[in-house]
Amino acid sequence: MTRRTTITLPERIDDEVRRDARRRRVSVSQVIREALAKVYGEPGEEVDVPFIGIGDSGRDWDAADFDKELERTWADDLRAESR
Repeated sequence: MTRRTTITLPERIDDEVRRDARRRRVSVSQVIREALAKVYGEPGEEVDVPFIGIGDSGRDWDAADFDKELERTWADDLRAESR
């Protein structure tokens, strides 16, 4: 299934996309679809999202431990700010 979407591009990018489409003799839509597929993958394809896990500390703890972790690591900063 496909959907139609309207986007607004900066003039410089629009010019480059149109130039690439003319050079390759394909539609502007095709150029944009291919560019988006490089980032998000083809339909049904597993995608490597580069920011997933960016905050992973390697520690095995969950949200229930969050307040304890803040107290342990930020206690001095919190006390200094409250003065």
